[in-house]
Amino acid sequence: MDNLMPVLLLVLAAVGLISLLSFRYVNQRRLRSRQREGLNLIQALQRMLSHVQRHRGLNYGVMKGAIELDCQILDLKHFISEDIHRIEHSNQWLSTTDSWGTITKTWAKLTNPHGTWICEANFSKHNELVELILDCIDLSVTEYQLIQLQTFDTDRSYGYLWQELLPTAELLGQVRALGTGIAAAGYHSDEDRVRLHELVRAIEVNMDCLWMNILNNQQLERDIDLFLSSVDDSIIVRKPSIMPHEYFNLGTAAIDGLYNHYQLEINHLTDHIFRESPIHPIFNSP
Repeated sequence: MDNLMPVLLLVLAAVGLISLLSFRYVNQRRLRSRQREGLNLIQALQRMLSHVQRHRGLNYGVMKGAIELDCQILDLKHFISEDIHRIEHSNQWLSTTDSWGTITKTWAKLTNPHGTWICEANFSKHNELVELILDCIDLSVTEYQLIQLQTFDTDRSYGYLWQELLPTAELLGQVRALGTGIAAAGYHSDEDRVRLHELVRAIEVNMDCLWMNILNNQQLERDIDLFLSSVDDSIIVRKPSIMPHEYFNLGTAAIDGLYNHYQLEINHLTDHIFRESPIHPIFNSP
């Protein structure tokens, strides 16, 4: 009997260790599954964000006189409706939140014909919708514990994607919208000039931080520099000297460059989580 006691203790210890490892493995698998679901969600939200920002810029340009841009608005309405449908049918958690309900209600108001809006009110309502989507992305990052994702080899965090890249893209989106309206109207007010200068300064500050994470992307740097240069060279001049669609396209190239980088990074994370490569969650102390 005395000889059996050490064996029994050893067996119990082995069972306890196996149970602990199994418990940790199951929790890790569950966490990875949720994080992958969260990454898919913030990809979908970013696509909707991009479409809303384009819708804002085109609406502002049309309401300022660039009627030729109107033909693109109907397609964007369709894309945004599809974004909403896809998100609601692929993510049960988000579709039941108050934040999502506010987003869909705000978008419903913006589907009214732009002829029924005052120009600045339409611009402000779009800005409100964009902020709601950005807040929803932040909420999703927290819900799915995405801020904890880092790589073993560099301990690099991907938080800059939603903390710096998306807000910078939104600043660029506002510059695109305002400048398109100025190019369409053929003049700008002192208030327009001040707003654009403040936005450009904020972008330049943000870009200094972003370039620390976005390496070796000369094309993106050129696109953003070209767009920002066009504000001084072609918009904030005595008389705007660029066609609305040309200016809008310059802004779109810069913004899409940032969003392409965002999507590539999210795809990279999703791929590593799916294949259980060396991406790991870091649990911060409370």
